[in-house]
Amino acid sequence: MSERNAPFARLAVALAYAFSDERHTLNRPAMARAADMRLGEPGPLSGMDGSAEIAKVRQFLERGLDPLHLAVLCARYGQRKACCKHCQTEGDHHEWVGSLYKVAAALGGYLSMRTAHSELLYALVRRYYDAGSVRTLQSLADEYACKARSVERASARTNDWLRGTREKKGGAEPIYGVEQAAHAAAEKLLRDGGFIP
Repeated sequence: MSERNAPFARLAVALAYAFSDERHTLNRPAMARAADMRLGEPGPLSGMDGSAEIAKVRQFLERGLDPLHLAVLCARYGQRKACCKHCQTEGDHHEWVGSLYKVAAALGGYLSMRTAHSELLYALVRRYYDAGSVRTLQSLADEYACKARSVERASARTNDWLRGTREKKGGAEPIYGVEQAAHAAAEKLLRDGGFIP
């Protein structure tokens, strides 16, 4: 399929559209979209046709991907903040938080550390995905009553498990990261479906 026929130019664009409610412009008037400077122009996928295309991408991903891979992609590309319809306060988006908990549960099986309980695992995963996080490893150790060295080791292993590692000079085997696997599976799925060139 040529690049001209595919609705998305790259995998990252398709995933950003699929996992963000903000980009769906079906019910938003043009003036409201224009006033929202952080989103910019609605792009080629606006209106009912665009929303349908985005829904098809999301459906492809939900049916074809492993639940862990779907959670990892949602944690990476998902909408992080949502505005309450009633009081207009901003809080964490429920789908993004849910995906962080799914990734943290899978991380617990990988780490197998007695000191790394579920809330600490969630905090480590959130620290990895939340670029605006200012939580230090020492503050996590203090909050969850762990040794700082244990939290540092858990954080390093979390990053390696999610991101992956390269082969090192000492002969250590590289780790194929969960994010790498999720991106590879999503790319194959969307390319076979004709969503990306």
